[in-house]
Amino acid sequence: MARKIIGVIVGYITMFVFVFLSFTILFLILGPEGTFQNKSYHVSTAWIILSLVLGLIAAILGGFVCVRIAKDRKIAFWLAGIVLVLGFVASGLAQEASLLDEIQKRGVLRVGCMLDFPPLGWRNEKGEPMGYNVRLAEDMAKALGVKLEVIETVSANRIPALVAKRIDVSSAGLTITTERAKSVSFSTIPDRRGAMFVLTHKDSPINELDDCKDYKIGTVRGTTPEIYFLDYFKAKGIEIDYISYDSNADAILALNQKKVDAIAETDIWFGKIMKQNPDKFKIIRPGYFNEWTGLAVRHGDPTWHHWVNTFMWLEHISGRVRALHDEFDMPYIPVSPAYD
Repeated sequence: MARKIIGVIVGYITMFVFVFLSFTILFLILGPEGTFQNKSYHVSTAWIILSLVLGLIAAILGGFVCVRIAKDRKIAFWLAGIVLVLGFVASGLAQEASLLDEIQKRGVLRVGCMLDFPPLGWRNEKGEPMGYNVRLAEDMAKALGVKLEVIETVSANRIPALVAKRIDVSSAGLTITTERAKSVSFSTIPDRRGAMFVLTHKDSPINELDDCKDYKIGTVRGTTPEIYFLDYFKAKGIEIDYISYDSNADAILALNQKKVDAIAETDIWFGKIMKQNPDKFKIIRPGYFNEWTGLAVRHGDPTWHHWVNTFMWLEHISGRVRALHDEFDMPYIPVSPAYD
């Protein structure tokens, strides 16, 4: 029995030494250019084929040494079993390739943006995406050295589009909440800080938040202002008459058509509307309901998540975030004193 155990151990060591030396020599011959795919950490086809060949040779060599020492051909199955078990363990511990590599290989970054929500996102006269979140997306693509593909999302499908892998990252005014963090990973550093306001007609009798209880209010489905607004009245035991719309465009259309008496949404969107219609609407400012929005990625990819965090940090300390707020006439509130 001792001879058999020694045979298995020596056979395994023989395989290990052969693999280590042969793969080292293979890397020296192929070099980084031949070992990895262009602009990626994925190994090349040549490396995969040669690795399989060398692995087969190592298995035959290890088996031969094992049988020679143990004087028993059946002992080779022991060695094969150990190699198989260790192979499964290694594959289980191996980390899945990061989306960062895939994006660079693809040459395109797919970013989800809302394009019915100025100044965060809209389309100009030529149909081209514009806005604060679109600029962030452009900066990301530039930093990665790839092309940008903006994929339009609305409030209700921002997270589903990300989870379904239709987009690589969401830059769509997604407020950071613990509930949403169950589905996606937010950038540790927010991209913006804002608040919830109420927009109504200039001659409306609604002058403060509590007045909304007597009127029909429009909200946008899946947004944090909708949650804040409904929770506020729920806590007071008041049942609100409201309509939840799929998009910001639908909500403002309903207000214009007087299907609702007011809409509850974020401050920056109302700021753009007030600038365009100063004599038509008025804003009710509750004075609280602060929110922080961030970029969002799928769970389970720490490399891509770390890159997004680093990107957002550099956007802040370089002054780029503040400059984008100025470009789109957005009130700038530092997300942290460190970035003021």
